[in-house]
Amino acid sequence: MTAEWEYDVHTLGTIWRGPSPDELASLLNAAAAEGWETVSVTSPSNGNRWFIVLRRSLAKKVRKRRDPWP
Repeated sequence: MTAEWEYDVHTLGTIWRGPSPDELASLLNAAAAEGWETVSVTSPSNGNRWFIVLRRSLAKKVRKRRDPWP
């Protein structure tokens, strides 16, 4: 059986200022407490914004709800 994931993407920072280390740590700690794991943290070379991609395994009850009706 292959794993099924749900993904969440966050953007931190602005055009003028990147996120503080505390901002990033706060987001990652809150996400981890909800079962999310960090897939990647990237920042374009021409900006101060950071993109954080998170994922977590779909729960069985969520999978069942998303299955098509018979």
